[in-house]
Amino acid sequence: EARGWGDGLPLVPPTPSRVDAMLAHANGDPDEPLVILQPRAGVVTRRVVAINCVLAGCAPEVFPVVLSAIRALAEPEVNLRGVNATTHPVATMVVVHGEVVTRCGFNAGAGAFGPGNRANATVGRAVRLILLHVAGAYPGTGDASTQGQPAKYSFCAAENLSASPWGSYAVSRGVDAASAVTVHCGEGPHNVHDMEALGDPKLILGKLASAMTSLGMNNAPISQGQYFVALGPEHAQSLADAGL
Repeated sequence: EARGWGDGLPLVPPTPSRVDAMLAHANGDPDEPLVILQPRAGVVTRRVVAINCVLAGCAPEVFPVVLSAIRALAEPEVNLRGVNATTHPVATMVVVHGEVVTRCGFNAGAGAFGPGNRANATVGRAVRLILLHVAGAYPGTGDASTQGQPAKYSFCAAENLSASPWGSYAVSRGVDAASAVTVHCGEGPHNVHDMEALGDPKLILGKLASAMTSLGMNNAPISQGQYFVALGPEHAQSLADAGL
């Protein structure tokens, strides 16, 4: 804490044995430079990710999930410099797909974006710690968000594939693998409430569109924002039943 490390919550000491236990779940040179994270231009290695996973309290089995998410965030189209340096309260969301959800015990059901699940909480926290320690996204310097938001502590959930009428979201994006992660940078979740007409798709989609188009949303003055819609199983099935 005195050195300005961490997210303000207690940290697990990254002893060599704990870091090695993380690294055992990934192939390759632990000290090989992998990607650069902006705005600090920090260098990511497997060891750096492992250290932050220990700090966050991750179980070793989820290490590949964090590593994959960090590599995805470094892709140019994410615009991580803009995400970290904007005055808007933008947080990095991680959605986990596939067999790793069951194997590592991620929550894809009730309260998936909430507390109470170690895999969800620590993966999201590890990603944020790496953005702090490596990308330099500290409030007031590398992170210019005027007020911040609690999703910047941890923002991770899993896809409920068994309840999806459409199959895997990752597959729809061209990722055909046993496990995958999706990263999206945006505000914290905004609830959209619909209890009318037994799942009428027009009413469901109309309320979603209404929530996206309030005058205070970024798209009102900028028209460049992207939305990630997380549907509950009932609404997803109603849309699928209508051929959507």
